[in-house]
Amino acid sequence: MSANNQQAHDWGANPEGWAQGLSEEEVQIAYDLSLRGLERQPAILADLRTRATAVVAAAGVVATLFAPKAFGSNISHGAMIAYIAGGVATVLCFAMCWPIFRSIHDDGYDDVQKYAELRDGGKWPNADDLTGCRRKWRSTINLSAVTRLHQITAPKPLPVELASFIAICRGRNWAQINARNTWFQFAGFWFAVEVICGILGLAFR
Repeated sequence: MSANNQQAHDWGANPEGWAQGLSEEEVQIAYDLSLRGLERQPAILADLRTRATAVVAAAGVVATLFAPKAFGSNISHGAMIAYIAGGVATVLCFAMCWPIFRSIHDDGYDDVQKYAELRDGGKWPNADDLTGCRRKWRSTINLSAVTRLHQITAPKPLPVELASFIAICRGRNWAQINARNTWFQFAGFWFAVEVICGILGLAFR
């Protein structure tokens, strides 16, 4: 398991009885910190998408510079191969960026319902238990979610349940971010290949 995946897995963990021995104030602190981390994740995803946009723009500029040279007269065989390889790399770079921009389903309350059902059954859920939920991303806990969670889990302490639920949401969000970060790394690789091929094309002319 990679470091990123291990991190996502750990943050999606929900150790049984984690709040035992903690005061109400300490539980509240744990909840506040968890919520702060949850709310920060959209900014991380947005930053990744901004960087991907920059890579797409740069790849487009490089392609614009080198593409006309591929159709020039008296071009050598080696330069032609280099430009064709660069064109393929450009297409792959764009293809790697597409999953980064793809929207993530972030509507509905099936994740809350699934969590509550598992807790009612005496289980402390983790991120893997919510894998089948239609909702794949959550960055806020709104009033409807809090009310539904409270109705189902009462009389269990609500801050404990919220902090546990947020830990799972953070883990699932990180899984989405890490997957897109992997695609970004591939996009960066193919962009570098595109630039190298363009330079080789000039050298072989």
